[in-house]
Amino acid sequence: MPTEKPRLLAQVKGRMRARHLSPRTERAYVGWIIRYIRYHGTRHPNELGETEIIGFLTHLAAEQRVSRSTQMQALSALLFECLTLRVKDLDFARGEIRVRRGKGGKNRVTMLPEIARSALEMQLERVRALHARDLAGGGGRVALPTALDRKAPSWATDLAWQWVFPAARE
Repeated sequence: MPTEKPRLLAQVKGRMRARHLSPRTERAYVGWIIRYIRYHGTRHPNELGETEIIGFLTHLAAEQRVSRSTQMQALSALLFECLTLRVKDLDFARGEIRVRRGKGGKNRVTMLPEIARSALEMQLERVRALHARDLAGGGGRVALPTALDRKAPSWATDLAWQWVFPAARE
């Protein structure tokens, strides 16, 4: 019997714990995610996009009168799940981004906007340099999807599997 995929907030909490975020940060982010979902009539975040994020942040500023820092905390919570692109997901030659487990848990290919190309290329240069330093220091490992960490553990140090936007160290 196949196991059920964990519910959204359980997945979010699991990822935050894997990144060693503090319990206080976890509670704050989960709280903002819940408020965001409720604001949009309990629609799943996979069904929501940039327009809904802007609407929510506008609501916070105009109607809830929250501070700019509070708005930024809410935005950070919403972006938490969005920043899971890996280096291999960007295909500059074809002008494509592969979105894995996106809306509805499905993979899809979307266009790489020309306006974002140079910024992403610079970001990848930073990632390459950071990864090289990490490898030289005995690190440079990234978490792999469940089956791959057993099937191909060496991929954890491969540049292709590194995050495009790696977490900052504390």
